[in-house]
Amino acid sequence: ERDTKCSGDMANLNDDVARRAGSGGFGGNLEEDDGDEGGMDYDLDDDYTADGAGGSLAIQGDGTVFAGFLFKRGVHHIPGRTASYKRRYFVLSSTARLWYYYSWEDHELDQRPINHRRPILLHQYNVRQATPLVLKLVPKDCADASNKRIWELRAANAAELTAWVHMLTEQASDATAKQPAFA
Repeated sequence: ERDTKCSGDMANLNDDVARRAGSGGFGGNLEEDDGDEGGMDYDLDDDYTADGAGGSLAIQGDGTVFAGFLFKRGVHHIPGRTASYKRRYFVLSSTARLWYYYSWEDHELDQRPINHRRPILLHQYNVRQATPLVLKLVPKDCADASNKRIWELRAANAAELTAWVHMLTEQASDATAKQPAFA
């Protein structure tokens, strides 16, 4: 499979990964300013426990293939500053769409996902493990103006990240295979 490079995004991604790998990873706040009103902020350096913090494999009636908490990097991150993240409950659907909620309770109570108008369509992304705890969803096609964001998601531990990378890659691959071919 051939990756499309978006105006230096892949080069910047590789530089960023190398820099962070050399420094031992990420640190800093888990907060963001991306239009998510409310929510709780977490510090990556703090120890925390949360019920259901990991991913859970459960094919349910709502089409959920995999779900769990991840930390999402804010879209308004300022280069040179410590990365800010917010903890969100992510749900991977059987239709290869990735949704996220403020909390597990919001999902269970059938609240709208935060990204209800623009789900992350996995067939449009390459899944990359950037560091031992971080994965990135990198756009495949730069021509699609709605698909320029690189999603950076952090897991609480390596086992959770491995599970997420596996499930996202599998769903993205299945979805890509089902996309119509254009001549």
